[in-house]
Amino acid sequence: MSDDEVRQTEFAERMLGGLTASAEILAVELGRRLGLYEALAGGTPTNAEHLGIRAGIAERYAREWLEQQAAAGILDVVSPDAARDSGADGRRRRGRHEPHGRDGDPAAAEEQADEHSHGRRDHQGRVERRHGHREEQRERRHRGHGADDRTAADRTASAAVADASVQERHSRRRDDHARRGDAPGRTAPTAPDAATATADAGASSSSSAGSAERAAAEREYVLPAALEPLLLDPMHPLNLMGVPPIVVGLAATLPQVAQAYRAGEGVAYSAFGQELRHGIAAMNRPGFTHDLRGWVDTLPDLAARLDAGGTALDAGCGLGWSTIALARAFPRATVVGVDLDEASVAEARANAAAEGLDARRVRFETADAAASAEGTADLVTVFEALHDMGEPVRALESFRRALAPGGAVLVADEKVADAFAAPANEEERMQYAFSVLHCLPATMAESASVANGTVLRAPTLRRWAAEAGFQRVDILPVQHDFWRFYRVS
Repeated sequence: MSDDEVRQTEFAERMLGGLTASAEILAVELGRRLGLYEALAGGTPTNAEHLGIRAGIAERYAREWLEQQAAAGILDVVSPDAARDSGADGRRRRGRHEPHGRDGDPAAAEEQADEHSHGRRDHQGRVERRHGHREEQRERRHRGHGADDRTAADRTASAAVADASVQERHSRRRDDHARRGDAPGRTAPTAPDAATATADAGASSSSSAGSAERAAAEREYVLPAALEPLLLDPMHPLNLMGVPPIVVGLAATLPQVAQAYRAGEGVAYSAFGQELRHGIAAMNRPGFTHDLRGWVDTLPDLAARLDAGGTALDAGCGLGWSTIALARAFPRATVVGVDLDEASVAEARANAAAEGLDARRVRFETADAAASAEGTADLVTVFEALHDMGEPVRALESFRRALAPGGAVLVADEKVADAFAAPANEEERMQYAFSVLHCLPATMAESASVANGTVLRAPTLRRWAAEAGFQRVDILPVQHDFWRFYRVS
């Protein structure tokens, strides 16, 4: 294969992989919007009918989403062994909407439900269960003890379906003999006529399809305990549930962005909507909640001033989680969050009120960060916002004027290389994609005088700081996957 062919193949595979990843992210977003992960919380095995009842969605949609999530490795399929081991207690947990037969056998489940409603148990059901169990044992021996239980469950169900078809054909033949007056011990005809064979084949196909449909409807799924906090706990350090709404927000705004490219204009931040606003806030909130005090402690002189009741100005505060975290970390400090986006500021005020913070100590303003009050702030923080400012030098000048004597600016922005290189690493690829789709258009809507985009390199920041009148820029010893931290003073 030539170099060109190798490159073509790699690109094609990358596009297909990206399609899968994008579609799966949107399926996660669907689950988030509909509350499906909440309905699965707690580790209780759940089938499609039960999920539909809990979440208020149609059962057929519930089944398809459950299958997709299991296929993607997010949900686990409950194995027959686990269903059997759960015993009566497991059946009680599932309730009347979720019948299950012995050994987790879907065909046996149907027989057992019939037993409860009509008070009978026939020999055929027992044969099906025994056959299903033997088939599972044979498959386990063949594949080894490390085989995936989910695969074993599917094999067992398939075996049971096939055996049910055989038993039904035998039953139909016995009925044919009885109608013709054949004695039970009389030798059967050597071959059925064409009409009987066709009927048997159709009945077998119909029975198999029906059994498979029942198996799919009754199959149970569980949300793994390891993934539950990543999907449901917004404070978990690895919770990335901000990613799906960000993708939705970027995709929804793409037509406006394309038009802006042609016109040489920008797209206002507000145009990207609630999805992107909430997604960015959700992505950053765990870090603010757990790590912000440690970030500020790398400036020990300023941390001491805030501990003593100083003032912090949080520029580009968004939904306010950074401002709230500052107020929590320094309970005697006054903290002011400022942002140009009115919707963000309104939500920030609501978030602070919900957190029980005193509005006299923690407040939010819809204002240009470059118009900050002079000489009052011991610390100005700018978390992943400087690169979005249309006039960054003017903003930094205003921060310098806002500082009290001895104060400094804490900037956290993208951790990228000092110079452009291609191809780039994964982190820089992500930053450039954001820049193309969001940050650059939003910045150009504010001002086209600089329009840096997402990729803010350290030499660029140093140049801006010098032009704004600062004397030095120090890189702080903070470990972070995506941000680099600077003290500007």
